[in-house]
Amino acid sequence: MRVPLNFPGVAGHLWFIFPLLDCIRKPSRIITEISKLSYGMYLMHIFRLGLWVTIIQRHFNLPVAIEIPLIAAATFATCVIATKLLSLLPGSYYTVGVKPSPRRASGDSEAPVTD
Repeated sequence: MRVPLNFPGVAGHLWFIFPLLDCIRKPSRIITEISKLSYGMYLMHIFRLGLWVTIIQRHFNLPVAIEIPLIAAATFATCVIATKLLSLLPGSYYTVGVKPSPRRASGDSEAPVTD
C-alpha cells in the first residue's frame, strides 16, 4: 500500500493543532448553534450541493479554484439557514434532529430544566 505524499504533512499539522484546541474552555454561541444543526445539515447538503454546482457553473465563468470554495460556502450557508428554519417547525426533531429548547416565562430567571 502506497502512502500519499501529503499524509505526513497533514498528520504533522494535526499532531500540533489538536493540543492547541485544549485551551478552548467554552465554544462560542454560533459554534454551539451550528453543531446542534449539524445532523440536519448533513442530511440536506447533497441536495444543496447539486443545486449550487448547477447554478454556479451555468451562470458564472469562474476558475475551478474559485468555484469549489464558492460552492462549499454557498452550500454551508444555505444548509445552516434551511436547517435552522426547519428546526423551528413543530415535530422538527424527527427531521433535523434538533430538540426544541424549553420556553421560559419572561420573568423566570432560572435555567430551563432539561431531561
